[in-house]
Amino acid sequence: MKKLLLASMLCLPLLGCMAQEPSPPLQADQQWVTGQLENGLTYHIYPDHHQAVSIRLYFHTGSLQESPTQAGYAHFVEHMAFNGSLHYAHNDVITMVQQAGASFGPDLNAYTTYQETVYTLDLPDNLAVDKALLWFRDIADGLTFSPQEVEKEKGVIMGEFRHRYREEKPLEQQYYEHLIATTDYAEHDVLGTKVQVQQATAQDLQAFYQQWYQPQLAEVVITGNLTLAQGEEWIQRYFSSWQKGTTPRPEPVKKRQQNLQDYVAHVATGEHASFSLLIGRGRHSMTTHEQLLDHRLDNIAEQLIDQRLKTVFRDSAQLHSQLYAMNYPVLDQRYTLIGSTFPYQQRSLVQELILSTLSSLRDFGVTQEELEAQLHPFKDDLQYAAQNKYDLLPNEHANHRIWAITNQQVLQSTFDFQYGLKQLLNTATIEQVNQRLKQLLNGDAAIIIGADKQENLEQLTDELSQLKKLRKRRGTQLNAADVATILHQPTQPGEIITSQSIHSDPEIVQWQLENNVNVYLYRTYNNRNQLHLFYSRVGGIAALPSELYSAVDITPMVLTRSGIGSMDGSQVDSYMKRKNMSMQFIIDTTTHWLNINVNKPDLDDALALIHQYSTAPKVDNAQLAAVTQTQQENLRQFLTTPLGQFTNEINLASYSKDSYQQLRYLVGQPTPTRTQVLNVHQQLFKQGKFNLIIVGDIAPSDITPLLRQYIANIPLIAQPPVEINPHFKPSLVNRIEKTINTEDSAVVIHRYVSSDISNQSAKKIFLEDMLHRLVNQKLLANIRESKGLDYTPMIYVINKDGEPYSDWLMIAHVAPANVAQTEQAFQEVITSLTQSISEEETQTVAKQLIVALKPIEDKPEQMAFMLNRYITHGYGFEALMNIEATAQSITAQEMHQRALQIFGDGSKKQISIMLPN
Repeated sequence: MKKLLLASMLCLPLLGCMAQEPSPPLQADQQWVTGQLENGLTYHIYPDHHQAVSIRLYFHTGSLQESPTQAGYAHFVEHMAFNGSLHYAHNDVITMVQQAGASFGPDLNAYTTYQETVYTLDLPDNLAVDKALLWFRDIADGLTFSPQEVEKEKGVIMGEFRHRYREEKPLEQQYYEHLIATTDYAEHDVLGTKVQVQQATAQDLQAFYQQWYQPQLAEVVITGNLTLAQGEEWIQRYFSSWQKGTTPRPEPVKKRQQNLQDYVAHVATGEHASFSLLIGRGRHSMTTHEQLLDHRLDNIAEQLIDQRLKTVFRDSAQLHSQLYAMNYPVLDQRYTLIGSTFPYQQRSLVQELILSTLSSLRDFGVTQEELEAQLHPFKDDLQYAAQNKYDLLPNEHANHRIWAITNQQVLQSTFDFQYGLKQLLNTATIEQVNQRLKQLLNGDAAIIIGADKQENLEQLTDELSQLKKLRKRRGTQLNAADVATILHQPTQPGEIITSQSIHSDPEIVQWQLENNVNVYLYRTYNNRNQLHLFYSRVGGIAALPSELYSAVDITPMVLTRSGIGSMDGSQVDSYMKRKNMSMQFIIDTTTHWLNINVNKPDLDDALALIHQYSTAPKVDNAQLAAVTQTQQENLRQFLTTPLGQFTNEINLASYSKDSYQQLRYLVGQPTPTRTQVLNVHQQLFKQGKFNLIIVGDIAPSDITPLLRQYIANIPLIAQPPVEINPHFKPSLVNRIEKTINTEDSAVVIHRYVSSDISNQSAKKIFLEDMLHRLVNQKLLANIRESKGLDYTPMIYVINKDGEPYSDWLMIAHVAPANVAQTEQAFQEVITSLTQSISEEETQTVAKQLIVALKPIEDKPEQMAFMLNRYITHGYGFEALMNIEATAQSITAQEMHQRALQIFGDGSKKQISIMLPN
C-alpha cells in the first residue's frame, strides 16, 4: 500500500508536466512552394493574381563573413553587381531595370547586412522576367570586377560613408555601438572601414565573391504573375547549371549578449537632450503561438504606455519635443524603449513625469476603455485577414519571405493568423493586460541619458541611482477623465443644392451644398469598413497676411491639443481612439485640410468633428505656451547645426522679408498670441470654397442626410482673392559659399527658379513627375555611376501646387576636393536635358510613373490623398481614372519643352556650397 501511495505521489509531477502541452507551432502558408535544386540552391515561389512580378536573390553572407583585412567586402561586392557582368556590360543592367518600368536607386535594388546580401527587382509585369533572371544568374557567378569599375565605385562607397555616418555621432548611433560592444557584430560594420575599402583590389573582391557566392548559400524568391510550373522552369533554366561550391552556411553568431549597462553621453549638435528606459523582452524569434502571443501582449502594453504618456504630458502642458513607448528590436533581441526628448532645462520635470506615469501604470494599470482603443487594429486584422492577404502586392509577399529567411520565421497561413488573433483577443482581458504592464514595468531597465552640451556628464551619471529609486516608488492612481458620449449636434441643418453621378467606373458622386462646399464620394465596393476623408481648400500659409506667419505653424497643434466644445484635447483624443478614428490637421504652403479616417458607422462623428473644428475652435493658454516654446526650441536647435545655418543663409538670400518662405520664430520676432491663432483659423476655415472628399465602400444615400446635418450648415463667407507668391528677391543671389560644415564633406546645390504662369493641369503634373524621374536617372548615371562622386545625388522640387514659379534643386554631398567636378557634372545633366529628350526616355519614365500610380486603385487612403490634391487645385480627377492614357499621351517634345522652361536660359540659377570649416 505504501509503495502504491509513493508511486502515485511520484506520478503527480509527471502528470502535471504531461498536462502542460507545448505551445503549437505557427503553421506555414501552403501557398508558398519551397524547393531545392541539386546544387543546393533553395527557391520559394508564390503565384499571385496581380500583374507584377517580384524577384529576390538572397545570399547567406554579409559583413560577419569578412576577415579583418576584408572589412567592407560583402557590401563592395554588392555594389559591383551593377558594374559589369557576363551579359550586362558596365551599367547596362540599370538601363534594363528602368526600361522594364522598375525603379533604380540607392538601397532600392540591393542591400547588405551583417548576415545577408539581398538583390531585389520589382517588375510591373512578367515580360522582362527573363532579362531579370539573366542578371540574377550573372550575379551568381558572372560578375566581371573590372579594375576600372572597382576604382570608380570606391568614390560611391566613400559617398555612402558620408551619407550614413557623421563624424559627430548622433546619440542613437553612439548607443547602438555601446549596445553591441560585447558582441561579434561590433567588429563587423557593414560598410567596413575606409582604409580597407580604399585598399581593395579587383582580385581581392573576386576572391571573396567566389568563396561566398555559391548556390548552397543562396535562395531565390519569385512572386506575382506566374504559375508554379513557370516559376520552377525559370529556376531550373537559369540556376541549375550553377556549380555547387564547398563553403558551408555560416554558423550563428556566438557572442550575441548585448551590453545593457546604463549609458550617459552628450547628444550631437542639433539634437535635443533625452531620457530613455530600455527594457529587455527576450529574443526576437517567433516560432510558436505562445511566443507570438507574448509579442502581441507586449505590443499592446507598449501602445498603452505610449498613449498614457501622451495624455499626461498633454494635460500638464509639459514642454517636450518627442515622446515614445515602442518596440525596439536590435539584431536578434527585442526591447521596449520608453522616453522623451526635450530642452535640457526641462530634464527634472520630464524625468519625474515619465517615471511617475510608469509607476501609476505598473501599480494601477489602465481602464477597460483605454484597452478597447488598442484592440481595434487586431479586431480589424481578424475581420479582414483574407482580404488583406489577397490585397498584398507581389513585392510585399517577396519582402515577407526575405524577412522570414533572415529571422528564421514562419509566414503564417490565413487560418493560423486568424487563430492567433482570436487567441490574443480572448487572452487580452483587462486583468491580463494590467498584469503584463506590471511585469514589463517591473523589469530591469537600462537608463539612457542624452546630455546637452551645457550639462555635466559626471553629475548626470551620479543621478542614475536616484532615478532608479524613483522608478521603484509607489505610483498614484490616475483618474481617467469622463468623455462625452456624443459630439455637439448642430440644431439647424443645411441644404443640398445638387447631387449627381459624375463618373461610372469607378462610381463618383458629387454634391453641391448651399455654403458652396463640394462633396465627392469615390465608392470602392471593397467590403471594408473604413472611410477616408479630406476637408480642404486652396489657401494655406499663402492665404494669410504676413503678420500671421508667426502663428501659422503652431495653429494645428494648439487647436487639436486644446480640444473642442466641452472636451479638452485628451478627451477628444480618447473619444477618437474609442471610435477607431484618426485625424490630421495640416496647414501647408498653398493648401490646408483636415484628414480623418473613420469606420462607416461613425461617419456622423467624423463630420461632426469637421463641423466643430470649423466653427468653434478652442485655444487653451497652457497649450499655446507649450506648443510655442516647443516650436521655437526645435528651430533653435536646427539653427545650431551647419545645415540649419546654411539653409537660413540660402533663405535670406532668396526671399523678401515678407515672404511666407522665411524661417519663422527667429530671435527678435514676437511670440504668437491667442488672438493670432484664432485669426489664422478665421481666415482659413471660416471662409472660402471647401471640398470634402470621401473614399470608401458606402452608399450615397447613407451620406446625404449627414451632409445636411453637419457640413452644409458650416457658415462660410466669400474668400478674398488669394495671391500665391513666394516673393523672391528681385535679384536672386547667384552664388553662396559658406565654410561652416563640421563634417569633412561638401554640400553642392544647383537651384533653378523660373516664372510659371501657365495653366495647371493633371497632364502637366504627370509630365513634371516624369521629368523629375528622368532628371534623377541622369543625376545617378552621371554623378554616381559614371564619376563616382556621391552615393545618392538627388533632385528636389521645392515649389508647391499653385505657386507661379518652378523651383528645382540638384543636391550632392561630395568630397571637398570634388566640388568643381560636381558642378561640371550637374551642368552636363542640364545640357543633356535642354538639348533633347528622346521618345525612349519619355516612354521609360512614363512606364515607371504608371507602375508607381497603379497601386492607388487598390489603396483607398492613397486614392483619397490624390483626389484631394487634384480636385482642390483644379486639375480634375479624370487623369487618375485613366493613368496609363494620361502618362502615354505625353510626348518627348512636351518633356523637352518643359525642361527648357525649368532649366533653360530663362531660369535663374543659384549655386550654394557648404564647405568644411
